[in-house]
Amino acid sequence: MSASADHLVGIGCDTEHTERFASLLAESDRFLQRWFTVDERQRFLASDNHELCILNATLLFTLKECVIKALWRQLPLLPDAVEVLDLDHSTDHSGSASVRLARPECPGIRFDARFRQVDHSFDSTVLAFDIQSS
Repeated sequence: MSASADHLVGIGCDTEHTERFASLLAESDRFLQRWFTVDERQRFLASDNHELCILNATLLFTLKECVIKALWRQLPLLPDAVEVLDLDHSTDHSGSASVRLARPECPGIRFDARFRQVDHSFDSTVLAFDIQSS
């Protein structure tokens, strides 16, 4: 089974930077375990800087959600099957990431993602993603 990059180009998503999401991250071990691998939690969410952790978690969550939604008809994925290997971003919510599918039936499938902020309000940020196979 293969995943086509055509389905992943130009996805836009809403991410909410709310106290509810922050408290969900802080209090829900189950949420963290479901959406983020052990490696992702250690690399991206283990900072003393709470705001950075929230931003990283939001970006990881949104990126995984985009990949899952884009590939769902072709390849149903659970959150732990989408692994973010690298994440680089600036304070203006633009950046890049490297993602791979961690499933036995699709070894070596990787994606490079670039994202940028296209709108921002008090409680949400709209990001535009350009995700292509690498």
